[in-house]
Amino acid sequence: MPKCSEFATPNNLDELKECKREEIADEHTDFIEKALEELDKEEVSNEITGNVVSEQNENVLVVLNEYNDVFNGIALDISEEDSEKLKQLDEVEEVYPNLRVNYSLYDSVPLINADDVWLLDKNGDLCGETEKECLTGKGVTIGIIDTGVDYTHTDLGVCYPNLNLSGASESLSLDESSIANVVKNINTFESVDRTSREFYESPPEIDGFIIQFKERSLLEKNQQLQQELSNGQISLNSAATQLSSYNNELSDLHTFAKNDLKSKIDSIEFKREFKTAFNGISITGADEFISQIAALGYVKNVYPNRRINITLMDSVPLINADDGWDLGYRGEGITIGIIDTGVDYTHEDLGGCYGGNLTEEVDIEGAAIICDNSPCEATTDMIKSKDNINIPEPNAPNTVDLCEDGTGGSYLSDESIENITVTNLDNFSFNPGDTVQVDVTAHCYYTGNYINLIYKNELSSWEEIDSVQCGNSGLQSFMFNFDLDELGGNHII
Repeated sequence: MPKCSEFATPNNLDELKECKREEIADEHTDFIEKALEELDKEEVSNEITGNVVSEQNENVLVVLNEYNDVFNGIALDISEEDSEKLKQLDEVEEVYPNLRVNYSLYDSVPLINADDVWLLDKNGDLCGETEKECLTGKGVTIGIIDTGVDYTHTDLGVCYPNLNLSGASESLSLDESSIANVVKNINTFESVDRTSREFYESPPEIDGFIIQFKERSLLEKNQQLQQELSNGQISLNSAATQLSSYNNELSDLHTFAKNDLKSKIDSIEFKREFKTAFNGISITGADEFISQIAALGYVKNVYPNRRINITLMDSVPLINADDGWDLGYRGEGITIGIIDTGVDYTHEDLGGCYGGNLTEEVDIEGAAIICDNSPCEATTDMIKSKDNINIPEPNAPNTVDLCEDGTGGSYLSDESIENITVTNLDNFSFNPGDTVQVDVTAHCYYTGNYINLIYKNELSSWEEIDSVQCGNSGLQSFMFNFDLDELGGNHII
């Protein structure tokens, strides 16, 4: 037999492969001996050959499998502590956890666009519009010829009984009639309706569907306005006005869509609306009408609303925490403090986040603008922050409490409030108990920013009306509706 390091030729290729297999087998044997010594084990339990000891104990090294074709390694049933010890051996390049993976068609079906086909009829038109039967596979018999199957394996019980194969290396030339005979001998299964949930193997729970509209989201519109603003095509006030107007257009679209869908599908129920990063609504009670909904002129797509379970198994590697563990840092003796802008600082257990900064005493004269009648608008020129743009505000310090503007930051890069407009939805003048709408244009630095609407009457305490997270960086519009309290005096936002 040649040396495994010899140059490969067509004449010695098979011998070299066999030589390499024997070399790897010896390497595995030597490694197992070293592993026994390193882990202080006394014997080996081999689940491959059946050489398994009658009773497992801590002195046994269990070999689950050996690999030598596309991967050179051994699978062992050992603890994490033992794996760290084996990592130190010279023969070991890496140690991986042996994860049990469950395969499901639920995620793979969209990868081949099969779900797009389900929306078509046999002529390639949208079945929701033509009202013809959709292509779901119903009534279709499928035959599979897979050259990757080892049909000589005893567990398959001779897959091709009509073919006389003298050996696995024999080449076969199948003409059209031969292929037909092969197909007849393949076990077929009754076709299923792929639109049913039973088609998938252990699919995630589906809680209705999410309808995406064709109109762009607020973030997409904001990106367009940002580009026009940077090119000098529009002014800042124009960008803010257009974004606010587009927000109203999306609200009108949602109202129209819900009315239209309800007129067509009596059982439909609407759960949530999305406008910021995604333009659409979530629904339930319309499972049988999804293809018809997808065919509507204002609908871009329809997605199943999947209930997802989040685990650390997948998220830990995303932040490379496991790499830190490999360096010996396990978190022992470490105290972690979390500051989260999403915390409900009004919760009694937190004792009040604003503490001494948001005082109950107010200086009305320090407000940016004081209005008796609607609308009451604090424009960009009134409330620009006094950072490095060096433009004084008309009514500085522009605040009724101790929370004044800072001097740092970069305008239209960091956070800033650009416009606050309060509109009375009941009357021309503001009165106790009236319903008001507050429209805010703000520049968000990143998605972790929040717009917190804080309100009080000068005779009452501060309260948080709402807190909304920024969907993206850049200029964004926010709208809040609430009722003024029944007290007289000044109402402060």
